[in-house]
Amino acid sequence: MSMTSRMGELARMEAIEEARVYIAEHYDEAITIDLLADKARLSPKYFGELFKKRFGQSAMDYITEVRIRHAKRYLRETDELLRDIARKVGYSDEFYFSRKFKKEVGFAPSAYLRNSKHRIAVLSPSSIGYLLALGIVPVAAPLDAKWTAYYYHSYASRIPFHLKPGDGDFSEDTETLLKSRPDIVVSHERPSDSGLPDALERSALPLFVPAEQDNWIGKLRRIASFLDKEERCEAWIGAYRHKADLARRDVERLTGKETFVALRLWGNTFHLYCNQGIRDVVYRDLGLNPAYSPPKPTSTTSRPTLLRSTG
Repeated sequence: MSMTSRMGELARMEAIEEARVYIAEHYDEAITIDLLADKARLSPKYFGELFKKRFGQSAMDYITEVRIRHAKRYLRETDELLRDIARKVGYSDEFYFSRKFKKEVGFAPSAYLRNSKHRIAVLSPSSIGYLLALGIVPVAAPLDAKWTAYYYHSYASRIPFHLKPGDGDFSEDTETLLKSRPDIVVSHERPSDSGLPDALERSALPLFVPAEQDNWIGKLRRIASFLDKEERCEAWIGAYRHKADLARRDVERLTGKETFVALRLWGNTFHLYCNQGIRDVVYRDLGLNPAYSPPKPTSTTSRPTLLRSTG
């Protein structure tokens, strides 16, 4: 590919990304393919092809996804009327909005509102991601600007009770957990071993998800089954696999037979590192070739292995 062709392709991809940003910022307005294509200076047909190639879904499907995501947030966090929520996410007709919502989510807005009222506390950072995939924001979770940076910066304002990330000792979080008043507690440990306050054990339903059993999809399905969210779960997994397939093709094209390792810096030393997420997602789903044979992660093998000192 010539330099001119590469520059042209880069410009088109930047235009497609700008269109995605425009959708994210103007989802409450009328948006058409013609409008987006005009902003990208592309024909509507070519714009549609490039958008789907880049993001794995059509522009209209992406617009709907963004609007419904915001609608769910308004349903959970406000007491606004349905017609007002519909207008706030770009739909002038509340009945059309309701049909669209049910098609995308599997529930009518009223049913979604009832199902989203569980107050769920999670005792490990990884469980936050499982709940978010099911459309649920926990009321209490381990959050820390350093150790759970993504969740902290993205959801700290929406998770009202912050627990301390740690090794399973919740003695310092007893008061916070009790204040959060959860009716379900998701834990990697059995209730008898989790160190939960007695009052919480009596009032909240425990959901035990063993850390060493199943891969992450198995854990997600276990939680979804408990919460009656199987349909939402399978839709999320299907979307994930589609995106992973697209990403894997790019990885294969860009990396060929190159090999990789994940490193973690602790203090002044580098460590080889492989937890279940790295093994399942990076090496298996995305197809990166590990430079060594990663052990199957357990409570002990997921610890970093010393590589060398930086001192």
